[in-house]
Amino acid sequence: MLRREVSRARPEFHVTNVRTQMEINQAHTVRERLLAMLAAFFAVVALLLAGIGLYGVLDYSVVQRRREIGIRMAIGARAGDIGRRVAADAFAMVLSGAGAGLTLGVVSVRSIEALLLPG
Repeated sequence: MLRREVSRARPEFHVTNVRTQMEINQAHTVRERLLAMLAAFFAVVALLLAGIGLYGVLDYSVVQRRREIGIRMAIGARAGDIGRRVAADAFAMVLSGAGAGLTLGVVSVRSIEALLLPG
């Protein structure tokens, strides 16, 4: 439609490649969208690995404390109390890991900025 209107208004103009702004933007951002999808994929994989690792550490911690848990149950501790204690230990591990990760992230911001932003 635009091609017809331009040729009708100005016959000396020859319009061949008419695209919408959305098509132009999508054509120019293919690389960025691909990199964003790749980063999202690796973020999901990293979260999955972190979850598996956390499960492994928690399982190892419970296996190491099996005798203690058995003794506590034998002297009358409730299962809920033991579960809370194990969950509290796991939460402490998660908090210490998150704190260490945030600290290292804040410390390494300058070097990462130098890699990502030119100048």
